[in-house]
Amino acid sequence: MYWYKNLYFGDNAKEKSKELIHALKHKKTVPDLYVAVLSDTNGNLMDIYEWSHFLTGGPLAKRFRRIFRNHSVFGRKKPYIVGIAIGYSDALELVRHIIDDIYRDTGGFDVAEYFRNK
Repeated sequence: MYWYKNLYFGDNAKEKSKELIHALKHKKTVPDLYVAVLSDTNGNLMDIYEWSHFLTGGPLAKRFRRIFRNHSVFGRKKPYIVGIAIGYSDALELVRHIIDDIYRDTGGFDVAEYFRNK
């Protein structure tokens, strides 16, 4: 995984930011943890994934691991994480906040280009 050096955090994740990063790096389970990643799909700005889907067994975990393994942004075969949230509604609000910041700074919605230049 690649990390944006100035990660965005949802309101519910700000207080636990260091613990959450540690859990992600060490592949530990955190209930209701979501990551916002740059999308590698045409027409999508970002994707939101629930972290526990990667850690549990079964077909859903295999599907998500394959998505992450084949995820390609900036010519790299790994996901580029730009935000962390606790709870799906917090993750949606986080993505809205990121896109608002990008629009305010650039006047557009080219999310990948914005993070490439940061």
